[in-house]
Amino acid sequence: MNQVEAIRAVQKMQDYIENHIYEEITLKQLSNAAGYSSWHSAIFKETTGRTPFHFQRMYHML
Repeated sequence: MNQVEAIRAVQKMQDYIENHIYEEITLKQLSNAAGYSSWHSAIFKETTGRTPFHFQRMYHML
């Protein structure tokens, strides 16, 4: 996965979190939203410096 693909995947995960902010979200759901395997969910932290669940908590607090 190149850098552009990683950024697009993370954006899709962020969009999914924003659209499902009050729901419990699994890594599988995020992976499906991004179109990659659960293993690729690690790119979220690599790209943003935060886990998807930390992002969800922060977004929820806004």
